[in-house]
This record gives sequence, C-alpha cells and structure tokens, in this order.
Amino acid sequence: MSLITNSTSNLGGDQSWLASAHAIWNGRSVTVDLPKFTKETHYPQGFIPQGFPVTIGEDGLAVPYDGTNLAGHLLNDYPVDAVNATGKIEAAALLDHGRVVASKVPFQGFKAPATQANTTINYL
Repeated sequence: MSLITNSTSNLGGDQSWLASAHAIWNGRSVTVDLPKFTKETHYPQGFIPQGFPVTIGEDGLAVPYDGTNLAGHLLNDYPVDAVNATGKIEAAALLDHGRVVASKVPFQGFKAPATQANTTINYL
C-alpha cells in the first residue's frame, strides 16, 4: 500500500515501503551520523531516502543497518546538505513500529530481520 504516489523526487518521497499509515505520526527522534554513510552506496541521489533502515551505534547515533540490531526505518527523505557542522542530521524521524513492505525498503539486499529486539515492525 502506498500512501502517496511514488516519486523519484526527494520532495514527496517514495512511501511504497510503508504497508500502513500506522505509526507515521509518532516516529521517535534520532540523530543520523552522516560520516558513517557513503554517497555511492547510501545516498547516490543526494539524499538518504525514507524507509532506509538504520542501527543505533554505541554512541547513540543512527548509522546504516548492518544486518543486526535494526532500530527502524527513517520516515523522511534527508538531503545530505541538511547536516550540521558536525556531520549530523538532527531530529530525524524514525519508524520503530508499524508495517513495512520488506521488498520496497530502499537498501540493496535488505531482508527483514528474523528477530527484533528494538522494534515492533511487521514485515510483509
């Protein structure tokens, strides 16, 4: 189920990864550590796309999902020029519960985790 029309623009975003509107209004805030992302792999179009899976690192910052300890999925597109002087995207919204279409998550090779300690996401 797509909540809005799919788009290649980072203005509207592609919400086809969302399987329901549940929880999109109460995502928790996280700080994204942009230096842990690479342009070629994570934001080739100049923004980290919504639906991107992240892990919370030992320092408490959101970093690319490494196949373990999924924290959730970013709820918005985040242009890389939105970072502050420290290379961080402050107050990014994170979906850590709800429904997600695993095949539509914008991360090459993403597979729904077999177990989830930090989220209550149902993958379809």
